[in-house]
Amino acid sequence: MMKLGRSISLSLLMASLGCADSTAPPVVTLQTDSQAYTLTAGPASYQVTIGLQLTNVSGGDVFIANCNGDFPAHLEKLVADDWVVAWTGVWNLCASPAIVVKPGGQYQALLHISAGYPSNNVYPKWGTPDIPGQYRVVAETLAGSSGALALEQRTSNTFTISTGTL
Repeated sequence: MMKLGRSISLSLLMASLGCADSTAPPVVTLQTDSQAYTLTAGPASYQVTIGLQLTNVSGGDVFIANCNGDFPAHLEKLVADDWVVAWTGVWNLCASPAIVVKPGGQYQALLHISAGYPSNNVYPKWGTPDIPGQYRVVAETLAGSSGALALEQRTSNTFTISTGTL
């Protein structure tokens, strides 16, 4: 019964993320560990690791819904004037106890990105035809004491991704 309760709580949190108040004062900052990243070519996929630091700048707790400590997030790329999903990982769907970040506290995570080449059957794939460009990380499962955080509250600084000599 406890697992069912956690699953329902995680599902409700994730469903409510799109309904949060975007005019709320800042709750968190999400900062990457670099302003520029270069993909490396692995045997079957492009790869890069992005370090993230979430800082709770609110007066209440921030909760990160997760499965075994994963930090569910995706990448968005700026295309023309729109942010489009460029990569999303494959996440386990268990419901571990929420990670709690106290007021003034920080949480560090690594986002390991692996995206199969266009010519093979390795997934997930990169979601945009041209990889180099300006990106941001969007955390998928963040909530404050008053509910789910708006998109603006779950978005990192912008940074570039290049392909080097791929």
